[in-house]
Formats: sequence, structure tokens, C-alpha cells
Amino acid sequence: MRSFDYNTPSMNRLILLFLLAVVSGGCAAGMYNPVTASTSSQTFLMNEASFAQVKVGMAQDKVEQIMGGSIVIGYAYQKPLTDEAAIAKAVSEDYKPLTIANPYKTEDIKTKEGSYHVEYYISSIRQSDGVVSDDELVPLVFREGILVARGWDYVRSLRLKNPS
Repeated sequence: MRSFDYNTPSMNRLILLFLLAVVSGGCAAGMYNPVTASTSSQTFLMNEASFAQVKVGMAQDKVEQIMGGSIVIGYAYQKPLTDEAAIAKAVSEDYKPLTIANPYKTEDIKTKEGSYHVEYYISSIRQSDGVVSDDELVPLVFREGILVARGWDYVRSLRLKNPS
């Protein structure tokens, strides 16, 4: 039987690559960082816990209470940038939260059946480009103060009923 030497340079490289893969894979669940997000193809989910609590049939004021009036999308470093070592030693008080109003935008749609109020909430950050695109929003549709639907399919169907 042949013995295996774990101290060879090729084995050390293999172990190092394995550890690097494990460590970098574990970073995927971290906090959204707009500085590093632009180099990543990863989508950062926002409001996920709030969306899970929102159900069709809820009153609009209850939905707005659950979703909150703003959402933190990242953090800005508040001290002068001297060097990377100083930034690495930063504490949470050195960062200021960057927030966006919730809902991000609203729209009223009128159809033959009646009027609908749509509130668009940020659901994810797909690209850190300073622009909130439609694929980063989830529409919540209200009629007479009650949540009747969520999602783009319902909004598109309402717009088709009122193409103006």
C-alpha cells in the first residue's frame, strides 16, 4: 500500500484552493455592500421578511406598516479615507446607513371596473448602478384600501384594460 504525503507543494495548493472555495462560498449570505456589489453578479434580496408577512386581503395601512417607511440599501463610510488598514479597523459607528423611501414609487390605474393604487417596493438589488429598475421592484396592488394582488402580471393586466 502506498503512503500519501500531505506536505507536498501540490497537496498544499489543493488544500488552499479548497479552503478558499469554502470561505468565498460562505460570504454569499453577507450584508449588502454597494461598493463590492458592482463586481458581483449576485442578487441581494431586500424586504424579504416583510414581503413574507404581506397577504392578499390586508388593509393598505397594515401593509405599509409591515413594509416600513424606508429601507436600508447600504452603508457609507463617514471618516476620511486614509488607507485600507484604517478602513478595516472601522467600527459600526463609522458608517451611516443609506436609505430609500418605501414604497419607492406609486401609481394609480383606472379601469372600467374601478381605480387601483399600486405601490412599488424594492425587493432586490441586482446591479449596484444607482438606478432602481423594474426588475428590482415588486408591485402591491390595492383597491379601495385592500391588497388585491401583488406582482407584475396583475399590473400588466390592469394596464391592458386601460391602455391610455
